[in-house]
Amino acid sequence: MPSNTETFTQFVQQAPLASQVQTSDLIPIIQGGVTKRIPAPQIGGASSPTLTTTGATYDVLATDTFVAVAKTVANTVQLPSGPTFGQRLMVADCGGNASAYPITIAAGAGDTIDGIAAYLMVSDWQSVELQYIQALNLWKVM
Repeated sequence: MPSNTETFTQFVQQAPLASQVQTSDLIPIIQGGVTKRIPAPQIGGASSPTLTTTGATYDVLATDTFVAVAKTVANTVQLPSGPTFGQRLMVADCGGNASAYPITIAAGAGDTIDGIAAYLMVSDWQSVELQYIQALNLWKVM
């Protein structure tokens, strides 16, 4: 039986080329050294039009609902400045590397995540769902 890492790697390698799907059907997959855009229906139907970055920081777009991280370097998921009330976002360690390469979720200017400036993911395969409460300038961990 393949490991979760092998399964995820096969999944990413089999993903269609960006030219084969519409931009509005893509979600960000952050994987070291490789830029991939994955069709949302393959990840449970979430919709999140985005172009993935290979840098150490990923700036979340207002349209993102899911960010999959599979990098072998510590990295930051930067939440947007001025999010809308009720905006939701899930960040997942899809490479199973967070214990060795932590994922920092950083709040935008003037916002916090449960009262702190950044939330640190350090468990392999961990996922975090956040929802924005505008009146409190707060991302709430669900």
